[in-house]
Amino acid sequence: MSGLPWTCRPGVKLCWPKRQIFKVTDRFTAKIDERGPNQDFIVSLYAVNRDYHQQIKEWFDFGNRTGSKEGMPLLPEDLKLDSVKLKLLK
Repeated sequence: MSGLPWTCRPGVKLCWPKRQIFKVTDRFTAKIDERGPNQDFIVSLYAVNRDYHQQIKEWFDFGNRTGSKEGMPLLPEDLKLDSVKLKLLK
């Protein structure tokens, strides 16, 4: 796989990167805050280039410094490797 793998929670116009994947064979966990039960949400896996990788790192740094939870612009669709749709039941 070319690119740097990241998991991401895409929204309508923004996304919330969750975790960089270092080995594609490793399991991973990521906390995803949602408003309540019975809501669908999507988690996607992207292979990003170094420019997008740097933008994601800067987004995390800004959020850590300021406490901001605002998403970043959606990543390009052609970088998406796969997605899974989930529903929080409790």
